[in-house]
Amino acid sequence: MEDHMKVHYKSTTPRNIIDEVRQKYHVAISYWTAWHARIKCLTQIHGDYGESYNLVFVLCDQSDISYETGLDKVLQFLLLGFHIQTSIHGKPMPDPKDWPKPDPNKYVFPPPYVRGIGRPKKNRRRDEDEGLKPNKKKRKCSKCKVEGHNAKTCKSLAAEKNGRAKGRNI
Repeated sequence: MEDHMKVHYKSTTPRNIIDEVRQKYHVAISYWTAWHARIKCLTQIHGDYGESYNLVFVLCDQSDISYETGLDKVLQFLLLGFHIQTSIHGKPMPDPKDWPKPDPNKYVFPPPYVRGIGRPKKNRRRDEDEGLKPNKKKRKCSKCKVEGHNAKTCKSLAAEKNGRAKGRNI
């Protein structure tokens, strides 16, 4: 079974192992047993992942010892490439003394206003000289008969004197 797992370790499932054991040894095994048999075979083929993870630190220490000067050269090469790359794209800023003097009479305008995102207004904004909509009715107070407000917000003294009593007349 181990030879078969070496070649087909990705496609071998516990169901395949159950069928192979049944054909070869005429014994029925559970899915759990087949699963653990698969893991054991993979560990024998590839090694234990926990042990290999622990070996990573040992290998890193060994590589640092054997390539001490080699790593420094790689770092120097990378830093040189970084310095070349950053120097190509732009020129250094001149000294502040060499900067052009600003004109005190020149006015710098603010950037143009850009509306933010959101739902558009229901009606368009009219210019000041356009006035209101021509077919729009103005509010008229039912108490004092003046345009611009309604009876609920009326503050006229004449309206208070002439007003009816609230409620039903019984």
